[in-house]
Amino acid sequence: MSQHARPRPPRRRRALRVLISLPVVAAGFLAVIVARGGTEPSAAALPASVAGSFSCVTSSVGSCVVSDDLGASPASVAVAAWTPDSGATTQVPATVTKVEKAGFVVWARTPAGVPLRNGHIHGSYLARFRCGPATGQACRGGIPTPDPTDTIPPSGSGGVGGAAGGLAGTPTPTPAPTATATGPATTPTTAPSTVATTAPATTDPVPTASATAPGTVPPAAGAGAKLVWSDEFDGAAGSAPDASNWTAIHGSAHGTGELECYTPDSDNVSLDGQGDLQLTARHEASCDGMSYSSGRLESAGKRTFRYGYVEARIKMPTGSGAFPAFWTLGANLPQVGWPRSGEVDIAEITSNLPDSVHTNVHGVDAAGKAWQVGWGSPGGTLTTDSNLDGGFHTYGLLWTSNALTFYFDGQAIHTVNRSQVPVWLWDQDNYLVLNVAVTNATGAAGASSFPQTMLADYVRVYSAS
Repeated sequence: MSQHARPRPPRRRRALRVLISLPVVAAGFLAVIVARGGTEPSAAALPASVAGSFSCVTSSVGSCVVSDDLGASPASVAVAAWTPDSGATTQVPATVTKVEKAGFVVWARTPAGVPLRNGHIHGSYLARFRCGPATGQACRGGIPTPDPTDTIPPSGSGGVGGAAGGLAGTPTPTPAPTATATGPATTPTTAPSTVATTAPATTDPVPTASATAPGTVPPAAGAGAKLVWSDEFDGAAGSAPDASNWTAIHGSAHGTGELECYTPDSDNVSLDGQGDLQLTARHEASCDGMSYSSGRLESAGKRTFRYGYVEARIKMPTGSGAFPAFWTLGANLPQVGWPRSGEVDIAEITSNLPDSVHTNVHGVDAAGKAWQVGWGSPGGTLTTDSNLDGGFHTYGLLWTSNALTFYFDGQAIHTVNRSQVPVWLWDQDNYLVLNVAVTNATGAAGASSFPQTMLADYVRVYSAS
């Protein structure tokens, strides 16, 4: 994705867009694509970003190909999508894979979280390119690589390579990846010991980050925070992590389309004897008839927290098929189920975007249906300047009663405020999860790509004094 297309002479933008629906076979599924016109980059420079819109019909697995000449392979593509199939235009969660010069694949889900199969979707995208002083690649017009908080343009608004509109006869709303309804103001009556009473001074988000970061000074420390708990993963090579902190999960079916079965075996979960936790995914016959084994640790029932700042220093695997993550779940999951328990994805890494950090927040709307903000919304994904498996990085979450702020290498990259969330679920204890899932959704898994290992140097929880 970091390689740019061979420059060609520019051509004039087409005055009239022609929509051509063609049945094609892409990535092993049958889809309907929409072929559209675009704008070529100049021979000397790349655009900082290209905005446009799309419409297509999803396949039987919820995917469709958006065929649009972007001029070069983008560093990332963010999308916002809607469906008119229910009679009213409804925004739906959508993610992007197989990003190339010629376009990308959109995967859509219903608000309930299941694949949106054989349905019409339309929406907007923002493709970002690596250019600017930090990259050595000139930007057209001298514009630097865009900030990750750039807004996805309204569907049908045009822009560079923009489209003329959504589906015929269907109103195209302005994208609103985050809800604006305010949930009930429920603040805990007694503040637990891990409440961060003072928010740290944050810096503006930056589009690129250093290749390898040492252990950073946590943002909460500047606000007088104290370390209240940590696991430094010290121990003999091959030994199990501290059982007073973690449970090694056993079993499969932890995510749609995942191929692994988690085991507590030392081949999947162990310490490396050098101060690191190892979670290793392997291509082998595993439990529940799965063809991959892997490791997943949870602190449920052992270490939970509410508010404060949590950080892990991790070297993430990014080989094809790997889907590592550091995240939290509500401790009331056994009672209320998911997504009413709430979920905060502090960091998710996909093998098709090995240089990008995805953040996400899952919950419910006022009707109790699944709701999320993060992937595909402004600021939800940070593109760095290198493959994340090249070294350790810090991934953090500052959690207050009014906001969730995500950190990468000590810098704030995304904030979800209480006012953006239809039902605020984050006034209750959460527990921590570290895992390496295996999936074909963001890069084909195969024997040649495994084993793949996540190394975690530490997990630390801070609170303000």
